Amino acid sequence: MTEYSKKIFSDKVLLREKMTIFLGDNSNLNCVEDYARAAELFFATGLKNELKFAPTWSWWAFLGGFWFLLYRKCYAPAVLFLFLSLLPLVNILVLAVCGACGKYFVVRRFERFLDCESDELLAVGGGKNAWTIFVFAILSVLTALILAFGAFSLNLNYNSNLDFNSNLKASDEESKAISQVKNVEIQEDDFGGVLPQIDPSVFERKITRKDPAKMNRAEALAESSNDLNTVITELEAYYLQHGKFGANFAAMSSVPLAEDKESGAILPVKGKKCVEFKFDRAKAALVIKKGADAGDEICEEFYALNAVKAVMGERVMAGAEFRKE
Repeated sequence: MTEYSKKIFSDKVLLREKMTIFLGDNSNLNCVEDYARAAELFFATGLKNELKFAPTWSWWAFLGGFWFLLYRKCYAPAVLFLFLSLLPLVNILVLAVCGACGKYFVVRRFERFLDCESDELLAVGGGKNAWTIFVFAILSVLTALILAFGAFSLNLNYNSNLDFNSNLKASDEESKAISQVKNVEIQEDDFGGVLPQIDPSVFERKITRKDPAKMNRAEALAESSNDLNTVITELEAYYLQHGKFGANFAAMSSVPLAEDKESGAILPVKGKKCVEFKFDRAKAALVIKKGADAGDEICEEFYALNAVKAVMGERVMAGAEFRKE
């Protein structure tokens, strides 16, 4: 510290005049007074021979951190606090230290330019970087948007997982109801073949259905495709259970079918007779063929589904299972 600077720090009036030039806050007397008192404290702590640190407090430095130091052109401390603020678990501590040291850094910069004994250099070295306010505001908005988007994505993924798990659980329960085999016993069919004993609860399950009137075309086709596979599974399971097909379809399948003496049973697809079921009892075969409305646009679209193509035709009992011929 030069003798010139010591003289300024020792004179309250001169100190405030020079501090006003340095801060560039002509209209903010409170700010000038605040830094002038801090300067007097540091000067007194250094026994009026040098500036020595003494704890003070600045809410702006605490809240702004290295942004405050950039604003006041204290570049070296700003870089230091930027790196410190990136350390995990110490961010609040770094801000607290910045709040306690912020005024000291500003007054130290004031002293360095005061030593030049030039009011012009004092004004150039002081002042503030107004651009930091705009950069800070823009980054804050972007950070808020990123956090909001991240929270929305997490919530969306959480809800999707809940829906997926619910659907998976429902699907598992339905699959278990169809495929569960308990207490296997030996039983002969009409042709002397050996058949496993299937749990009768398979045929007692109830299917929860959506109102067809509320389904669109794609939903109706998908629902009918599921019904087709369910009917086949239940009819074959019934045969494995009893060694023969039943007298009517209602006793063998939980899917509502329109029974017909000539065609056997009909699976409607959006009101159209697209699929017929028949039994060939002599061959122990289940025949799935196109229905009376096979030429209808709905039925043709239904036949084009891969799941439907895979099951259409004749399914013959071979050993302990049905195989498509």
